[in-house]
Amino acid sequence: MAHSILETFLKHQLAFFVAAGLVAGALLFLVTFWVRKLDLFADLSQGQAAAGGGARYGWWVVFGIVLLLIGALLGRWIGGQNPVQATTVLGMPDLTCDHHGRELIMFLHGWTGDREETWKMFPHLVCGDYDFRDDDVLSIGYPTYLIGSNLTMEQFGGWLADKLAANNLQRYDRIVIIAHSIGGLLARQIVLEQRPELKNIVLLVEIGTPHQGPYKYTDLLYETGSPGGRLVGEFQAGSPYLQKLETDWGNLANRPHTFCEGSPNDDVVSLESAQYDCDEKHAYPSLDHRGLVKPSSTAEDRYRIPMNAVKKYLQ
Repeated sequence: MAHSILETFLKHQLAFFVAAGLVAGALLFLVTFWVRKLDLFADLSQGQAAAGGGARYGWWVVFGIVLLLIGALLGRWIGGQNPVQATTVLGMPDLTCDHHGRELIMFLHGWTGDREETWKMFPHLVCGDYDFRDDDVLSIGYPTYLIGSNLTMEQFGGWLADKLAANNLQRYDRIVIIAHSIGGLLARQIVLEQRPELKNIVLLVEIGTPHQGPYKYTDLLYETGSPGGRLVGEFQAGSPYLQKLETDWGNLANRPHTFCEGSPNDDVVSLESAQYDCDEKHAYPSLDHRGLVKPSSTAEDRYRIPMNAVKKYLQ
């Protein structure tokens, strides 16, 4: 429970910095008011005009509001510089199920999701599937409020690769990553970091991933709830980042197999973009962007089809 609260808190780091700025401004106001309040009350107790004392009190209120605004603006500026710094305390969650296996199925959500809301039942269905009774399942959450920061996708991928490498994932013989939306690009970036501890990643299942950018760039801004930013700009169709990612991935020796899914009904990522530069492809006829990753039973195609691909690489 505490970890879940911490994750929620860290996902909105800019709000944290703004709140911290507000608190700092309020404290500064209280300290300065405390220094001066005796003079103010002394004036009133000595028979000074109530109106005059009230005016001075009013000026202190204005002064306090100004300090709060300055604190909030300063907090916003600090939070926008490099918000990942605050996430260094983010630990890995417990395994969704621990079968003491030698293989791991890891779920990686997209930009506006989290490890619970994005997938709903999906990881738990895998845990209860007899075909994966010997496999561990891990659904990770990562801080998604990076929009407007000075980070690039490569820098963030490197940071997350370090976090994964530091959590003893090398104990697994094989790892499969199931990723949604921009999480698929992040999964490739993690592989490209070439951490020795993560050389056992054998398959990426990328669902609704914008390999060629989103269907409409404005839709991505809406999805992230952001007016834009350097990192979001990297996902525009034809961006230098997407071109470099494609080149680097194509030049990578012994890269993991990719199984990519999409839907013509996805109004955020086109089917062509979702399936671009992939080893295997599958299309659902009528699922939207979020619905692609929310199976409610193991009998559904959106569970059965990707997990059949996983089964080939783990069994």
